[in-house]
Amino acid sequence: MEHPIIKIAFANAALRTARGQEPTVYIIFKRPNIFYKDTYRILTGTLAEVSVAVENAYTAMRAEKQEEHFDRGDQNNLLDSPFDTWCCGECTLFRCDDKTDVKCGSNWIAIEHESKIELETYLNNIKHTGNLSYSIEYM
Repeated sequence: MEHPIIKIAFANAALRTARGQEPTVYIIFKRPNIFYKDTYRILTGTLAEVSVAVENAYTAMRAEKQEEHFDRGDQNNLLDSPFDTWCCGECTLFRCDDKTDVKCGSNWIAIEHESKIELETYLNNIKHTGNLSYSIEYM
């Protein structure tokens, strides 16, 4: 998995995993205030499971952008997966160029957790605020 957030999560998981067991990651991706809601996407699993989930996320997003029954017009550009990035011009460690796969901008915030219990505690404490709704989706 080439995405830096996932690589770091697996490195951290390897440190807390017993010898002989496969490391498991617990990540929440939050996309705040798009289409009047906060979206949470949950990514958990081993490297093989996460690889499948990431590929499925890309496939689902491409299909949704091409869906003819519910056209969002210019807002279709806001549809993305937690792994889609672009150069926002605020690069600090490197300059984004055409050769850079993962750029410096994203609509998503990654929150890594050490365990399933910690992840579920976070999800159970999400509160509905103001006019915004929210959705929680497992990848």
